[in-house]
Amino acid sequence: MGVYKYQATKNISGVTIESIIYADTIEEAFEKIVEMGYSPEKIEEINAPDRRVNERLEIGLKFVYSRFKTGQAKGRTREAFTQNISSGGMLFQSEISFDIGTILDVELYLPEGLDDIKCLCRVIRSDQINQQANQYNIAACFLDLPNSERSRINDYITQQKR
Repeated sequence: MGVYKYQATKNISGVTIESIIYADTIEEAFEKIVEMGYSPEKIEEINAPDRRVNERLEIGLKFVYSRFKTGQAKGRTREAFTQNISSGGMLFQSEISFDIGTILDVELYLPEGLDDIKCLCRVIRSDQINQQANQYNIAACFLDLPNSERSRINDYITQQKR
């Protein structure tokens, strides 16, 4: 798969310090950034190839999200619906744009009988789709999602595609 570079910043006494973290995955980079005392509010992947390998399902699943803020109260919660989802992340529409690397605190509501999924996501793309109505397609990858939860999403996708 290869090693990828991630950029993170932290503020010490009013001085912003940038660091490059090398990791095999965004999840590994996230863990390293937190261990080093950097704020994971913005992580930028540098020169990484398109690595879409997860099967996607076009479906509108309801979820709520807010911006993740280290050491602060949860920000304003918004509601949205996925446009598609995979075990690696999701695409949704928003009336606000997000900077690439913004971390979102997400609770994804799965259909009846399935437990909801709570995790952090990193915005990897924010494309304006309607300038007059301020609508954006937001692509976000799951950060702290255990393999068991990724498997649950894969199983759900497989079941829906039958």
